[in-house]
Amino acid sequence: MQTVAKQAIDVENYVIGSIFLKPELMDECNLTAQDFLSVRCRTVFEAFIHLQQKDRPINPLSVTEAIGKGKMQMIGGIGFITEIADHVPTVDDFEYYVQRVREAKIINDSAELMRHTLLNLTTETIAETAVSLEQLTADKRQQSTSPVDELGDLYEFLTTDQEDLRGVTTGSIDLDRYTGGLQDGNLIVMAAQTSVGKTAFAANMALAAAEKKTVVDFFETEMTRKELYQ
Repeated sequence: MQTVAKQAIDVENYVIGSIFLKPELMDECNLTAQDFLSVRCRTVFEAFIHLQQKDRPINPLSVTEAIGKGKMQMIGGIGFITEIADHVPTVDDFEYYVQRVREAKIINDSAELMRHTLLNLTTETIAETAVSLEQLTADKRQQSTSPVDELGDLYEFLTTDQEDLRGVTTGSIDLDRYTGGLQDGNLIVMAAQTSVGKTAFAANMALAAAEKKTVVDFFETEMTRKELYQ
């Protein structure tokens, strides 16, 4: 059974709670039920869609009826519905959290894809994974700016000290200063000649992140566990 990160659940709860608080947000919400990692939030959002299509009001009672008694028991009963309906004090950040839900889905799908690739590692699966990852992230790209503008923004970012650590630490003060840490949605590839310390560097980054209570998955296809510990 897939484990859903607590942070992703909190974000999804905010989106669901916002729609309970202001049902008309459904008109501007471009998420689908499959974008939700939490089965409970996915079930509630499916009820939202059903009620919207039937031009019926969205409230705890109508959602409970739309879900049905059997599914209601599976997601925690009326208690879950009332709790999540009272979860959000304001809807001011709704658009931001909708984007966070979408990003969490992309990250989750990418991680699952890479886990599958590592278990079936061939040149063909690597190529297929690269194409699939490109498709997963394509809808995140902003097409409103020109390549020149994007390069200008990137240059300004790289040449400006990022005083606040906005992501996960790399374990390197200098690298954190220039990047602001590892950011959500990034896929970072390290490439270098053999025996120059790529694995050691990656292991140090993983250890630094874990020390900050970040969940880390570390896959190594060449070295043994003992060699990594050493």
